[in-house]
Amino acid sequence: KEIVLGSIADQRMKFTTLGATGRQGPTTLGDHYRGQDHEHLVTLHDGIQHFTVPGTGTYNIEAAGAAAGWGVSNPMSDRGRGAVLTGTFHLEQGETLRILVGQEGAENTARWTVG
Repeated sequence: KEIVLGSIADQRMKFTTLGATGRQGPTTLGDHYRGQDHEHLVTLHDGIQHFTVPGTGTYNIEAAGAAAGWGVSNPMSDRGRGAVLTGTFHLEQGETLRILVGQEGAENTARWTVG
């Protein structure tokens, strides 16, 4: 549901759904990153956030998967929570990372199961 980038310079950049819900993703950046380290480093193209790496260095990246949906026979407490992955990457200034932040699954009231 969110992606966090951290560099040697102790910057912490957290990418979110930008308040979007549903399958299509966000349509605007709005003010979501105002005042943060990556305020002017992100653009949005077809629901995908494009982050321009501000400086060459080693970045720690943590990505957490979105929670699954729930339904009539699958209570919200039983749903999957998504994996958390972390890694350390060498990134070059000016590189662009394309970041797709998925939205949390919704309630399925029409069927017995969810996927």
